[in-house]
Amino acid sequence: MVFCLLFTLVCPVGAAEEPIRIGFIDSGISVKHIDPGHVAEGRNYVFPEADTQDRIGHGTATAGMVLGAEDQGVAGVFPEAVAVPLVVVDAYPSGAIENGGPAALCAALRDAVDEFGCRIINISLSTPEDSEELRDAVAYAESRGVLIVTCTGNDGEDGTVYYPAAYPTTVSVGSAEGDHPASFSQTGADLLTDGVGLTAATNKNSIASTVVSGTSYSCAIVSGLCARLLTRYPGLTPAEVRQTLYALAADLLEPGYDARSGWGYLPPDVTIPYPYLDVAADAWSYPAICYVTETGAMNGVGNGTFRPNGTMTRAMFAAVLYRMAGEPEAADENPFFDVENGAWYAGAICWAAGEGIITGYHDGSFGPEDPVTREQLVTILWRFCGKPEGLSDLSGFTDAGSVSSWAEEAFRWAAGAGIIGGRPGGILDPNAAVSRAEAAQILMRYLGQPDEHLSILEAVAN
Repeated sequence: MVFCLLFTLVCPVGAAEEPIRIGFIDSGISVKHIDPGHVAEGRNYVFPEADTQDRIGHGTATAGMVLGAEDQGVAGVFPEAVAVPLVVVDAYPSGAIENGGPAALCAALRDAVDEFGCRIINISLSTPEDSEELRDAVAYAESRGVLIVTCTGNDGEDGTVYYPAAYPTTVSVGSAEGDHPASFSQTGADLLTDGVGLTAATNKNSIASTVVSGTSYSCAIVSGLCARLLTRYPGLTPAEVRQTLYALAADLLEPGYDARSGWGYLPPDVTIPYPYLDVAADAWSYPAICYVTETGAMNGVGNGTFRPNGTMTRAMFAAVLYRMAGEPEAADENPFFDVENGAWYAGAICWAAGEGIITGYHDGSFGPEDPVTREQLVTILWRFCGKPEGLSDLSGFTDAGSVSSWAEEAFRWAAGAGIIGGRPGGILDPNAAVSRAEAAQILMRYLGQPDEHLSILEAVAN
């Protein structure tokens, strides 16, 4: 039986439906120049009856690194985010500064998680005092899936350890100046990004922006990049976000720098991989993986990954063909003792077996987790297509004689149609396992050229 291919354009992989909320534990946020539509209601922990407008300027400058301030010429790294002002430092009318201290910081941390729905907490301040309360608040955020991004401090290499930057579950951010760490940037950073001579938003009435330097502003830039990442891949855990950031960061800028975990430079305009974090745009398999994703023929394996080098199993390939056929009603009978009813692949396998597309082994098993071999894959695809006539005699492949008799016609069809080619050395390698990237390449060749689909995908990604 020949099956029609029922494809629809799919949505961006895992794209978040709601804007990412970033809690700015700082001095508040002024909306004189920052879009008030992207600043949510927060709380003042210094003067509980006061508003969250910034009377100092620091919090506005950090939030502006993310949201931007158009009239002041400040381009935010992710203006689509929503900032939540959580005020732990404020000023009296006289201008005297009042710091809420560790109690305010811990309260703001917990409220950012429980009350304000933040996915990211930006802490552009620090303390040299470790405490059980602060450790517990940071651990609580991690346990609830909330990422904490914090600055390392601006004391240079004096050896002082600051918190919460020193905790292992925070993203500790320092400042870079050109191709080296800024002189003021505290050691022990996980990442560096730009932090010297930055144009910043102000809390002043004047349209004039200001120029700032410091790890506080570098920290905010990374928070914005994390918001971009979580918008595209909302299922990532804080640990996975950290791992992704470190992978995206460039190599060590200056050998011997005293880093906590091997930092690198993360450009403010870094490209977030799409549609998967583990598939680089220059990978040989990128066009094919984009194509099968965009058409819905193949899916990722969770948390923004495709696992291109992972094995394509027999169950996976059955599920691919089942989706390509439009997920028709599956046969009631399950002929395989090792296919559990209710398993994610059960319907696909029962359908494929009922249609004669996939057969099991001689002992009555299917082997759903077994790797699908090259000759199995082309034979299954050949049956799916209605067993078309083969157009190649396979004489160009040195190991043609090792192809199983039941797969020979399928290989003649697949090779003749350009759906499958030889491996290095001019071999078919029929018994080799197929990777997920190879399966995507074969499916793209079978389904057609990806040009139109890739143009749509690129438009969505940008």
